[in-house]
Amino acid sequence: LKALWPEHIHQPNLSASNNMERLSALLLLLWQGCSGFEVLVVGPPRTGTQSMDTALRTLGLTTLHTGVHMEVRQTLCNYLYANGSLQAALDVISGYDSAMDEPLHLLYEEVMQAYPQSKFVLMTAEPETWYESY
Repeated sequence: LKALWPEHIHQPNLSASNNMERLSALLLLLWQGCSGFEVLVVGPPRTGTQSMDTALRTLGLTTLHTGVHMEVRQTLCNYLYANGSLQAALDVISGYDSAMDEPLHLLYEEVMQAYPQSKFVLMTAEPETWYESY
């Protein structure tokens, strides 16, 4: 695997028992062959998006987590709900390697068309556990 990745990307220990290291190893496999925008996490909030943000940053990717950078949500919501500009919504993720959290997970089709080489990670949780996490 090491030969497949740029030098600035951390390569995790693939046999690690640590969950973050195993997640990093999985993400390395997903990341193979990407350029430009790399990864859109399409799971809803409270499904591990903060852990995914940490794992992607550990690998050297620049991340946009809209739960942290809430100022970008308005542009995304304008596109989704108020006939706003698709280009303005896509401009929000420009300059980032990865993005996650609401409402970005609702833009997966648009991201897929704009960045066909990108990978998508679907984070899930059991409904009862997910509800209780709020």
